[in-house]
Amino acid sequence: MNFDKPLDLKPCCLNVRHKMMYCDPRQATPGLLDSTSDTRVLLCVLTQEVLGPDGKPVSVRDCCAGRACFKGAAPSWTPPPAGVS
Repeated sequence: MNFDKPLDLKPCCLNVRHKMMYCDPRQATPGLLDSTSDTRVLLCVLTQEVLGPDGKPVSVRDCCAGRACFKGAAPSWTPPPAGVS
């Protein structure tokens, strides 16, 4: 694993999990997701599956406000300055 690769952390649903959250401490914060990966398998913490409680897929695009199971991150979050991980 390349832990020197820069991350682009974006807010996401607090119920979304992926395996890198348990391997890379920079990605361990629920509610933040590195947007540089398009092959990551996402799971819902409520179902422990790739489908949410409403039967819809878990994805950055689909797990958004308006979905009954969505839990947003704190609105005061701001991204770290460039070069800080």
